[in-house]
Amino acid sequence: MRNIIVLIGIILVGILPVRAQLFDDDQFRAQAQTGLDQMYNCSFESAGRTFYNLLEEHPEHPAPYFLLALNRWWQTYISVTMPDYYGYIDDKLNKAEDRLDLIKNKPGYDREYIFFKFMIHALEARAHSFQNEWWSAMGAAKKLVDPLEKSLYYVGQDPEFYMVAGLYHYYVETYHQQIPAIRPVLSFFPDGDIQKGLQELRTAAGTFNMAQIEAQYFLGTIYAHEIDQPANALEVTGRLHRRYTQNTWFQNDYANALIVAGRPDEARPIIENLIATYQSQHGHQTRNINSKESLHTTYLMVRVFHNLGRIHMESGGDYDAALNAFEQSNLMATLSKVEADYYLPANQYYMGLCYDYMGMREQAIAAYEEVLELDENTAYESQARSHISSPPTGN
Repeated sequence: MRNIIVLIGIILVGILPVRAQLFDDDQFRAQAQTGLDQMYNCSFESAGRTFYNLLEEHPEHPAPYFLLALNRWWQTYISVTMPDYYGYIDDKLNKAEDRLDLIKNKPGYDREYIFFKFMIHALEARAHSFQNEWWSAMGAAKKLVDPLEKSLYYVGQDPEFYMVAGLYHYYVETYHQQIPAIRPVLSFFPDGDIQKGLQELRTAAGTFNMAQIEAQYFLGTIYAHEIDQPANALEVTGRLHRRYTQNTWFQNDYANALIVAGRPDEARPIIENLIATYQSQHGHQTRNINSKESLHTTYLMVRVFHNLGRIHMESGGDYDAALNAFEQSNLMATLSKVEADYYLPANQYYMGLCYDYMGMREQAIAAYEEVLELDENTAYESQARSHISSPPTGN
């Protein structure tokens, strides 16, 4: 079930809601851009003030309330403590939805209405999913079908709709191929197209528009992990890392791209700094889904500790330290209640390699067999099967 909502979340997180074609007010666009830049650089209080000022000037428009919800949503990615963030998000999304009715039949607002209808229900779906409220999440997701179809119609008219279309076309087809169990749910949505989605994402990433940052964010992940283009991954993630120096997700993505590009020594200080910051927080080892702490932060550390393990393996061959890092990554997954994710089979696969390189063949086979038992193991399944039959060469 989480895979379904991850798809919805992927569609959501990559879309930002302002552009000349959608908004004819230059001051509105400039103020929204200022707030978004503050948000991406983790200056959440400043972003909140900016969006509240926008609300005072445009009280009948859904955008300010949606931006306030989005700001709090991104804050859950970064912050260790989470004082009722979801309640705040729900409140702002409800108010944004109320204001949709005010622009529904307003001349010249057709695209804004469709855009925000999609955005509101997408964020609503993901917020419910991270609270394990699956029926509510699916109810919100089904509300996306109509605005999604209409959003695809506007591709080419507004750059932001390239973002919607690109993420949708790419991921809905990827998920359809890789996860048969969710195909009945995806039948509600239009067909996907991987190559078309990639081209649309590249267009959004290469065009100056308010969705450009998120297009680059997702392209970095796709380049690094899905279509094996490490040079492109490094270029894209490096751009985000340099622009938003306080964003820990962008820092980790850049470090990961350095590892994939064969430059683990350059990634080490970035990863070690992220771990030191996380471990300086009180209670970092006891966080769980029933607390008011951010699951997103713990989930980020699943990735960070995995990257540390890769660094230990590929920069000096310290396999004991690598095994410990992969175990820490698995612990972070347990704390954040992640049961199916790319990084879980990745951890087991690289643990298998470590054991093989250490001459511990029995433990290596057990790790490879665990890869085969885990969900979302497509990236490592064939290698794990091969290494069960014969150990890898070299180290």
